[in-house]
Amino acid sequence: MATGAKYYHSCINCGGINTDTRNEKGLPCEKCLEDDHLTENVFELLKGRGLLKDYQIYWNFHQSYKMFEKFFELIFHKPMTGYQRTWARRFLLSKSFTLVAPTGVGKTTFGLVASLFSALHGKKSALVFPTISLAQQSFERLNQFKSKIQNADAIRILLFNSSMTKSEKEEFEQRFLSQDFEILIVSSQFISKRKDVLSKMFFNLVFVDDVDAILKSSKNIDTLLQMIGFSEDEIEKATERLKNKNKEDGQDTSLNTFKDKGILIVSSATAKPQGLKPLLFR
Repeated sequence: MATGAKYYHSCINCGGINTDTRNEKGLPCEKCLEDDHLTENVFELLKGRGLLKDYQIYWNFHQSYKMFEKFFELIFHKPMTGYQRTWARRFLLSKSFTLVAPTGVGKTTFGLVASLFSALHGKKSALVFPTISLAQQSFERLNQFKSKIQNADAIRILLFNSSMTKSEKEEFEQRFLSQDFEILIVSSQFISKRKDVLSKMFFNLVFVDDVDAILKSSKNIDTLLQMIGFSEDEIEKATERLKNKNKEDGQDTSLNTFKDKGILIVSSATAKPQGLKPLLFR
């Protein structure tokens, strides 16, 4: 509960002194905005007075979240769950993270919606599933989602299915190599077999459903990280820092500190990875 206590460096706009009461309401300090009863039009007031600073970041995020929220409700005609709201915030902040939750709470659904949302904003996604059948099901679900959204017809979804005919495989290969898609749907096995090509592609979002299936090979982990923009050298250095346990020396072993990279979201019901390489996902 807010008590009116003042804290240094807590103003959401200028970084100056602000009270916990105003912070709880999402308001900047009195120097930025005198009125403490406003909850709407804060952005416009700050901008109009020439005082808009870091509040722009907060406002941009809030607008993106509202857009994603409406997008989700347009597809399902119901709001996101508590889990999904948390995941949405991390996704919109461009954070790589692990979805740890029981089966049936909407992990896969969230990954599908996130890829579709990204595609509508001109970004590429790769969805990785443990089996071909799950990849096929997700392909069908995505197409159902598309039918409920305006301007989504142009989104190109490319699925690899081992049961494709020869001509279908040739068409897939052509589209795959030329990156003629916004969303690529493949199995974990495909990641292993085509790592030479995938490691040279860039995806704004890579979603891995049931990450336990892909963690069997450390090479798969390297490929996933390369798909979101990490070089072999960056991965090797991060792995060495993990080996040497240099956290006490002030070195961050997380790959989340790098900028201008894609987002890696992995889904797991257990969150009990074995070995060293999975720790790079943290």
